[in-house]
Amino acid sequence: FGDYAPKNANGRYAGWITMREAVTKSLNLPAVSLFRDLGVSYCKAFAARFGIPFDVRDDSLTLALGGFTYGVSPYRLCGAYAALASGGIYREPYVITRITDRAGTVLYRHESEETRVMSAGNAYVLTSLLRSVATQGTASRLSELSLPLAAKTGTVGDETGNRDVWLACYNPDYAAVVWMGFDDASGGRCLPGDSGGGTYPAILLSYVFSALYEGREAPDFPVPDSVISVPLDATTLKNEHVAVLAGSLTPADHIVYEYFVRGTQPMTVSEYWQLPEPPTDLVVTLSGDVAEITFTPPSRYMTYRLYREDADGFSILLSTFESAAYPVSFSDPVDRLNGVYAYYVVPAHPSLLVDGAPLCGKPSGKRWISVYHPISLSP
Repeated sequence: FGDYAPKNANGRYAGWITMREAVTKSLNLPAVSLFRDLGVSYCKAFAARFGIPFDVRDDSLTLALGGFTYGVSPYRLCGAYAALASGGIYREPYVITRITDRAGTVLYRHESEETRVMSAGNAYVLTSLLRSVATQGTASRLSELSLPLAAKTGTVGDETGNRDVWLACYNPDYAAVVWMGFDDASGGRCLPGDSGGGTYPAILLSYVFSALYEGREAPDFPVPDSVISVPLDATTLKNEHVAVLAGSLTPADHIVYEYFVRGTQPMTVSEYWQLPEPPTDLVVTLSGDVAEITFTPPSRYMTYRLYREDADGFSILLSTFESAAYPVSFSDPVDRLNGVYAYYVVPAHPSLLVDGAPLCGKPSGKRWISVYHPISLSP
């Protein structure tokens, strides 16, 4: 990104991934890329609505990974995540509820003002992503509690070690943030080698939330009416990086469910998990001793098998065409043939199996040719 070259914690690229994968694995590069695409000013304005403070010098892509001039306190960060826990409603964090005199007269009582900073639908979608962090991601240690929790880890350090480890965690009742570390690296101060947001901070918050719900049930996150869960085709998502709906033939193990705000969900059904259709433009022409066959595959996902059939109904497979996105041409030498022959194409699905064999569709219409060679009789 210009002269800014961040890396993921493991030093490797992950390729094309979903936002859920990026958040779950706490990858740096997707965060910076999205931050750049949205714009620094836009992202700062959005974060400011959640009470995140900025210095005038905070004006670069490093903000995507927490590169502030002065940083954000756990107190302020907890207030921001509390807004997500509240479904997108921000309340200025406070520590004094009321002040009384010695007679019990209330001299001051805090009155919270509520501001909607994010739609309930978008807040839930983001919470859904962060729940994956707590169940199978960098904060998966929290999954041992079997409580509905959302979380985000953070780790800051260099080649000498980690100096800061963070964990934000929340549910509909509580939001909590833990920071452990040093303000700077002077004197080589670093945390233990296994330190990360998902280690010691997660252990601490595990104790906290376990104690909060000892003997009582924790609430689950309510799904707003504006949010819908839809089944997506995992194959198309992985191979083509496009979100499309799973079809009626999509195998269960190739379906992933994802949340969308209503109106933003994909409307197109996957073209991959469909019944294979035969070509409709099969053409066979006889040119000398060669039969020229052409056809256009209706789908680039299917496999197409070209057959030749003799007058007795016996067919042989001439060729198989896979991932053919353009008109197919095939030359069949017929110099040793005599009689009437038909050519046809059978489509097959490469991944849908019936009794262990690829699912085949109806064969195309047959195209006939007559091949006759004079026979020389010896005197």
